[in-house]
Amino acid sequence: MRAPEVRFLTRIYHPNITMAGDINPPVTGIPWVPTTTLSIIVDTLHQLLQEPRIDFPLNEEIARVYETDRQSYLATARQWTKRYASGTFSA
Repeated sequence: MRAPEVRFLTRIYHPNITMAGDINPPVTGIPWVPTTTLSIIVDTLHQLLQEPRIDFPLNEEIARVYETDRQSYLATARQWTKRYASGTFSA
């Protein structure tokens, strides 16, 4: 009865996600108990993607851009989405 490991396979420009796609469980704010459902995990990740927690950055540079230049952050995130999540990228 271990906590599931969450990892993004697609590269994502986000202060709480490493370049390898790893996410630190404390960032999600979900205390793990065996009754935690997949639905709770997905909902929490969805919220985190919309509202990064810059108090727990795994990528300090992206966190800095998020804090100081939100328009640049959003533009870069859109570029990465287009580049890595459009279905045309091959690893």
